[in-house]
Amino acid sequence: MPARTAPAGRADASIASRFRRLRETRGLSQAQLAGGDFTPGYISQVESGRSRLSLHAAQVFAPRLGISLDELLGTAIVDKQIQIQLIQAERELADGSPEYALKLARGIHGAGPVNGRVLRLQGRALLALDQARDAIPMLERSLDAFRAEQDNEFAVRNQLDLAFAHARLARPQQALVYALECERALKSGSIVDRTFELQVESYLAALYAGIGERESAEPHLERAVALSQDVVDHDALAALYARLAATAQESGELQRAIEYWNRSIKELEFRGRERSVADSWHNIGTAYLRLGEVGKANNALDRAERLNEETKHPTLGPWIRLTRAKLSLRSGRLSEADAMAASAAKDQAASKLARSEALLVRAQVSDRRKAAIGELRQAFNRALEALSGEPPTLRVRAHRLYADALAGRGDFRGALEQSRRALDLLRPLP
Repeated sequence: MPARTAPAGRADASIASRFRRLRETRGLSQAQLAGGDFTPGYISQVESGRSRLSLHAAQVFAPRLGISLDELLGTAIVDKQIQIQLIQAERELADGSPEYALKLARGIHGAGPVNGRVLRLQGRALLALDQARDAIPMLERSLDAFRAEQDNEFAVRNQLDLAFAHARLARPQQALVYALECERALKSGSIVDRTFELQVESYLAALYAGIGERESAEPHLERAVALSQDVVDHDALAALYARLAATAQESGELQRAIEYWNRSIKELEFRGRERSVADSWHNIGTAYLRLGEVGKANNALDRAERLNEETKHPTLGPWIRLTRAKLSLRSGRLSEADAMAASAAKDQAASKLARSEALLVRAQVSDRRKAAIGELRQAFNRALEALSGEPPTLRVRAHRLYADALAGRGDFRGALEQSRRALDLLRPLP
């Protein structure tokens, strides 16, 4: 996790004085102690008692000061066991094990600010498991907990988590509101963290680009690129390149997306994030699929599959089989496409979205096989039912495929109805 600051008046005075004394005794300037992870201004705020030294920041600074974490924090940890449990769960989440992080978080019981951290951890783990709908209520509860404790810094970070969750559900406007709140907090100086600023700016660039506001996206992208020159956090750089890749892929700039995914992989490999590397190789495979480069797509999926088997990734397997099903469908290997899609749809580890898309592939197979009109309708209706509640863009595509299939059978009235439903989904809400 990135370093944290705290609102004024919440810092421990004994830590502030100890922190400054240790730095000066070792002959370090504020800039030297900050390194590339923090700003000298953050060090100044900690030493003056205007910002709290977070547990994560203490973990970074203790080795630089040549002391243990306990020596630096002194009596600041009220319940060391709870803090240890939190650190372990957060590390599991950072290392790509959200299912285990969620299990650990559910076993932690604490009050006050600890409760907020536990709830936030559960929400972030659920989000990593493709369960955005379940993550949002948890993240809203953690935000309430942080605000009740007047913990502005954690509340701000929590808002970025909520932005991620809403964007996952194709709610860009809600995501934008939360992300802009984070930017305002950074500009006001209530939180000082270049790594977090990089995350926010790159995310705002991606959000604006995603809704077609290229001019609004540009200054945020420029700021993110400038920040990336100073930030040495490989996880943050990997996230930046991943967002640039996703934005390029959504815009149809597939070669550029592949370039960014490869840059993200390099940063992730440096940190040993093998599960995230597997995700990135799968994303590269989907880009090559859209480019029609079947051989390169299969090679990328092979790499993703090997890493998936090595790391026991909880949700990637069904996605890989689904993408392979799409490749087989594109190549006209209908039996293979149907078998792989059926396997993905039945996999207990598959997310709701993966199961829905697998059913849509099976419906397309039925269309290609010239199945009876009743069987065709049943297949598409099953896919559309599974897609209910998913982002409108996915449902629009399903209705259009359904319309094309019906038109191909001469059912023009049915095709017109499906086209009308697609148009209804594209209309902005009143």
